[in-house]
Amino acid sequence: GARTTAPRHAPFHPISDMHQLPSVLVVSFSLLSPAPRAPWRRTPPAAAAVMAEPERLVDDGGVLKRQLCAAPTGGRTPEFGAVVKILYTCGFENGTLIDAKHRAEPFQFQLNAGIVVDGLERGVESMVEGERAQFTCSPEWAYGAVEAGDLLPAESTLVYEVELLEWRGGAPGEERAE
Repeated sequence: GARTTAPRHAPFHPISDMHQLPSVLVVSFSLLSPAPRAPWRRTPPAAAAVMAEPERLVDDGGVLKRQLCAAPTGGRTPEFGAVVKILYTCGFENGTLIDAKHRAEPFQFQLNAGIVVDGLERGVESMVEGERAQFTCSPEWAYGAVEAGDLLPAESTLVYEVELLEWRGGAPGEERAE
């Protein structure tokens, strides 16, 4: 169901410290050339996004979920503080990708530990293992007024395509992102 708590923005480091950017915003300069197609994405994003009506994950409508691949039956959503492993891309509504590093290389992080922006966290919390979904996060649920030169304008709406590979329980603070 939708939750009403205020969004929390992940910490952001200066562009001069690119290697320390949060993993959600790691930008690969190889993006200047065409990126290989994600092996787990069988349907182009534009076509996939129209396959399902969006679900509001928060009361203000700032995080919308479109299911791209149905969730396996009987699956459970991650518990509070769970460690999750995902594949994802991040871009803008026009389809421009700003982070494709983890489209084939899994990213692991702990939920409810402030590691990723709230919009992505809310999205992953709503998934079950094996599910693929697209999350559209308004600026309030992404990076808000933070900007990173030409890469991330302030007040940007971000679109994540995510596949939840697996999750396991864990108390908050026990593990950090890899």
